Amino acid sequence: MKKVVIISLVFFMVITSQISGIGMENLYDMVVPLELEELEISGDLPDVISVSLPLVGTLAANIGVEADYYSLQQTQDTYLLYDVNAAFNLGTTQTKISLGTNQTAGYKLYGLDVSSYAGFLSAGGSGNISFTTNSFGSNFQFSVDPYVGVGIGRQYSIFNILRAELMMNYLGVIPTEGKVRAVAEIFNQAGAILNRYSNNNAELAIEYWSRVAEAMGIPNRVIEVIFIANSQEYAFELNRYAGLMSGMEAMLFLSIEPELNTAWTTPFSIGGDVGVSGAVNGYFIEERLYYQANGSLSAGFSSGSLSANLNLLGNLIYFPEDYHWWAEAGMNAGLNLGASTTFSVTLTGDIYYMLSPNFTTYAKATLSTSQITIKAGGSYRLW
Repeated sequence: MKKVVIISLVFFMVITSQISGIGMENLYDMVVPLELEELEISGDLPDVISVSLPLVGTLAANIGVEADYYSLQQTQDTYLLYDVNAAFNLGTTQTKISLGTNQTAGYKLYGLDVSSYAGFLSAGGSGNISFTTNSFGSNFQFSVDPYVGVGIGRQYSIFNILRAELMMNYLGVIPTEGKVRAVAEIFNQAGAILNRYSNNNAELAIEYWSRVAEAMGIPNRVIEVIFIANSQEYAFELNRYAGLMSGMEAMLFLSIEPELNTAWTTPFSIGGDVGVSGAVNGYFIEERLYYQANGSLSAGFSSGSLSANLNLLGNLIYFPEDYHWWAEAGMNAGLNLGASTTFSVTLTGDIYYMLSPNFTTYAKATLSTSQITIKAGGSYRLW
């Protein structure tokens, strides 16, 4: 059984000997330690206090407070994210108490040995608990969506590596591997550096960009580094690399979704999924073609009914030697087998072209099971 599980995971991973980076591939598995923590309190009304005394009618007075807590911790082998929101509202029109996640909280532990493969353990989820009472009555809601998973492989964001190398090229700095690593590390720490608690955020920005300039070996050119994004050509070329990843990953997962809502006719429901997901990203044909493939296969239940889902997502990006343009092609397919069977496929093709720094254009085509769409546009500054 163990071998069958490993084979199933590997099935979702595309292995090729033709992968090649664009010059800094030795840095693609770089992990930068991060630690960021924020707690912000604000009004939930959106003011903290709201009092309304109409000339005719009844007094309306409310007090509302909202708190947002965000914590991100990353080491070479662990990743932990919390993003929690709490709110309290008390007044003549409504009483509300709620606690929930703004986005999925997650934890990953890497470095595990899964049948001789580099593996990881993943856990997390989202949820919400709230109690509300107003003129319409009272309502209690509880919903959680926890998951656990075990997988092999690892994916890495390479955007900041490509960004560091590109910025150096525009500044006339030779991008050595050491300099690119140093700059990319600072880029990855931007959230932690720029969001530290401070009475003067300008000082944080000065510190951040000064560190970037120093890492490039040009500490006396901080102003040029800060304003490099004002170059239309740099900004256009940088967009080619947005969201690029490297590596491969596959995971077996299990999730369960209990939900309680006293306003429903049937107050309690429960659902869940078990399945496998995988993703692979990288370059081939030297540095000209980038590929991204994601997929998941799952079986689940909700309110007593069973379903099965297959989702596939693929994307190809062509990077010509001439940075004035690039092209993308994508595919998104889904199959759902449940109370009713649904199937959808969407194919896309995009081209982006910069005729001059002040004249950029694009064309997009979409072909799906329901329609064909063609769009084109751009911007041109005349004077």
